[in-house]
Amino acid sequence: MKPDPFQDGPLREAVRAMFNGQLESSESQLKGYVTMTPRDPLGFALSAAVPFYHFVGNQMRPHGSGTIKDLIVGKGIEAPPDFARTQESLRQARRLAEIDLEADPRDQNAMLALSIVEGVERDALVLLHKRWMDSLKHAQAAGLHAQRLLEVNAKAYDAYYVVGLSEYVIAQIPVFLRPFAKIPGIVGKKSRAIDFLEAAAGAGCYLQDFARQMLVTIYLEEGRKQDAIRLLETMARDFPDNTGYRVELARLKA
Repeated sequence: MKPDPFQDGPLREAVRAMFNGQLESSESQLKGYVTMTPRDPLGFALSAAVPFYHFVGNQMRPHGSGTIKDLIVGKGIEAPPDFARTQESLRQARRLAEIDLEADPRDQNAMLALSIVEGVERDALVLLHKRWMDSLKHAQAAGLHAQRLLEVNAKAYDAYYVVGLSEYVIAQIPVFLRPFAKIPGIVGKKSRAIDFLEAAAGAGCYLQDFARQMLVTIYLEEGRKQDAIRLLETMARDFPDNTGYRVELARLKA
């Protein structure tokens, strides 16, 4: 079996650079990584996820709402200007991960990469196109890869982010689509989403900070303002160059 892929290294540093408000540096690090390691699907998966979710996060901030629920159930958002590049990274990640899994069905790195790929596809279809049923197929695939990863490695806490976000998205699906929104192991409850996201936020590797940021969103939706403040204080301390966290923190405290 390949070694545990959940280690500090250039990919984790690239993700943290994005959360520290250094998107250009993050993308440069990711580009350098995939150039030097062109056979690693995780590099391509994160190269797709980082700019996409950075763009989505910026859509949440103009009105200071800090919620993604409005994006999910509202009219959606325009595609990021570099979305074609994101789609190409997704294709590359999927192709390489499937090759690796064919060689080793217990390849954790490949399972994590596919979880991220399917998660980005899921969210893009909902946020950009409101194609709920097409999105559901990717949500099912993301959940399946994440659950398989946890069967191989119970400490693969990044997988809990994927499962938790699927729980949250299913909870937001319009009522008339609920009977068709079936994902094995996913019931669509916010309480479960919070539990899974808190696990990822506490001990995740590449997706830890995605989980923390998502938890701030959900805490605010649930009226748990002090929990949101506590988490934002931690992120503001961990990412001092990201002024957005300090601004949001000041707004909530005011």
